[in-house]
Amino acid sequence: MTEQTHDNRDADAVIEELRAQLAEAEDTLRAIRSGEVDALVVAGPQGNQVYTLTGADSTYRVLVEAMNEGALVMTGDGAIMYSNSAFADMVDIPLEQVIGSRIRRFVTDSDLPAIDELLQDAKHENVKAEIVLRKPSNERIVPTQVSVGRLPEEADGLSAVVTDLTETKRTEAELQTYREHLEELVETRTEQLQESVEEQETLNEELLMQNEELKRAQAALKKALNTAEEGRALLQALMENVPTGITILDAPDGKVRMMSRYGRAMVGDGRIGMAVSEMSERWELYGPHDVTPVPLDDLPPMRAIKRGETVRDVETIHVDSRGRLRTILSNAAPIRDSAGSIIGAITVWQDITERKLAEEALKESETRFRAVFESTQDAIVIADDEGKYVDANPAVEAVFGLPPEELIGCSINDFMEGSYDLTEAWDDLLRQGRKKDQLRIVRKDGSKRVVEGEAVANIMPGRHLSVMHDITERVEAEEALAATKDQLQRQVYLLQRALIPEHPPTVEGYSIASTYVPAVAGTEIGGDFLDVFRTEDGKLGVLIGDVSGKGIESAAMAATTRSTVRAFAYHSSDACYSMTQANSLLANLQMEFAQFVTSVLAILDPVTGELSYSSAGHPPVIIGHSSGNNELLHSHGMPLGVQAGAEYQEGRHALGPGDSLVLYTDGVSEARRDHTMFGVEGVQSVLQGHTTSGPEELVNSIFEAAMNYAEGKLRDDTAILIIQRDA
Repeated sequence: MTEQTHDNRDADAVIEELRAQLAEAEDTLRAIRSGEVDALVVAGPQGNQVYTLTGADSTYRVLVEAMNEGALVMTGDGAIMYSNSAFADMVDIPLEQVIGSRIRRFVTDSDLPAIDELLQDAKHENVKAEIVLRKPSNERIVPTQVSVGRLPEEADGLSAVVTDLTETKRTEAELQTYREHLEELVETRTEQLQESVEEQETLNEELLMQNEELKRAQAALKKALNTAEEGRALLQALMENVPTGITILDAPDGKVRMMSRYGRAMVGDGRIGMAVSEMSERWELYGPHDVTPVPLDDLPPMRAIKRGETVRDVETIHVDSRGRLRTILSNAAPIRDSAGSIIGAITVWQDITERKLAEEALKESETRFRAVFESTQDAIVIADDEGKYVDANPAVEAVFGLPPEELIGCSINDFMEGSYDLTEAWDDLLRQGRKKDQLRIVRKDGSKRVVEGEAVANIMPGRHLSVMHDITERVEAEEALAATKDQLQRQVYLLQRALIPEHPPTVEGYSIASTYVPAVAGTEIGGDFLDVFRTEDGKLGVLIGDVSGKGIESAAMAATTRSTVRAFAYHSSDACYSMTQANSLLANLQMEFAQFVTSVLAILDPVTGELSYSSAGHPPVIIGHSSGNNELLHSHGMPLGVQAGAEYQEGRHALGPGDSLVLYTDGVSEARRDHTMFGVEGVQSVLQGHTTSGPEELVNSIFEAAMNYAEGKLRDDTAILIIQRDA
């Protein structure tokens, strides 16, 4: 009975324990149903196991799984506890293989230190860095940005967002290529605009020389045409204020585009847009001795437009509305575009009736002389026999910075910069009767000016007249242009030298010499290039080439070709393979550069003297023997960059003791005299006559022979490269 009672108590205890476990299970189920639990930790034979629950934070998980970026939850040492599908796709392995792996598994060896440092720093703050991942399946790499931060309530837990940067990197590379191409186009267009401005300057200078009285006005016009926006404002001011008729007309019928205020006042408003033919009908012009109007095509503006003439100082007679005869002095010149076609004309004209009357009266009246003297815009001074100024017109203030009354009693010596021998200059003036000079003066306020003047001796007994005008701006512009040209020439020289090796490698048992001479010294850069280099297996690469055309584009193509061929040859030591591969790359540049390259590549084994070579449309290589004989090494192939997929031949030869390997560009073989060329035969002839010469002497002899054949005028750049094996 006692044992039964004991057994009943044991059963009651077991029942009570089972009821407690049942209550705990019910509480757990309730928490799972309400979403209060994300996962369960269950003890098992292999230890604690974590089981995630589908229902926990379902909205958050849907968002994470929909992300384009990879999302990870990791331990502090990089063990992946959770990953979304985007990260699994990024590293190209199943999701179940990601979870439980360490992040280091997917990082390239070079970036392992970076990921370790990132994980360490993330324990203290949110950090990010660019990390290159690899796909274990095919070892392909993926550039990414990894952002890591500590989980809010986890002592050692980390969260990470992994962004694929593949498309970003590709886009950045494409933008850089486009930016560089755009800069080249801008530079080319800038040079074209500069050439157009220089042509317009030449036209303005011709007009300034045509009419002495309009020099200041046309100097302002020239300056207006030099600068775009300032030019328009200055031209408008000129047209509105200069007391001269200036008309700009369009071809072919001479329709008026612009007319100065003085011109509108003379012929009346409403002339803008009117053709010369219509104006001539309303405003008839006669020659000085004619009784019939001047024909339309003989009027100065139409002569400039129809015949391209520069018309100077043409006088015509016009009867005004009051019946008075007026004398008109006209100058005209054609306006041409950059192609040289006539697009219009500019006519400078004025009513010189009063001046004509003044010229007649000047012979008898000092009063008339003073009217001209005081009204001219050029500075005029009259000096005595000692060079002291006794009279000056108002325009002298613009030159000397002093009003006429303060200039009286001075001489040019009082304003000269540096020493000036007035006695010698004065003797020259009195002996020659007329003297032109350019002087640098210093005004009383310290400003420096450049003055151009012309003096005439003895306009009256003991009186000598000088006419001067300020050319400071013109001289400064000329000096700046010269300095810019010198700088450009230096830059061109440095750029060209970059295509020619200054110090070829030293090769035991061989001597190397080369030269490059541009056809014309200056700012034009050519496309010739040459190179001598060691290959990876110790052989010697020898390269020479010539890009069609000249200029920056040719130099860029030469540099590209030289580096491309050299890169392939360095690793392969195979001339044919290197030319084929280089052609495939350069053909893709054809759309950009629109040029082709002739070239020849030789690979020399310095130990055995064995030589392999391949040519891309280049003049044949010559082997010069110490016996005086020589051989042409032909290897036919299309110029580089013309056709993708073109095949190139390989030739082989042996360079024996005392033999010379001779390479050159067509600047040598195509040196001309009349209608004949120096040719390959000319090079062979030089080699035959210099069997004992070293490579330096051979290079000089070949160049001098080609230069002499062309009578000192080579039409193309010249490059020569010779490698000679010791005897």
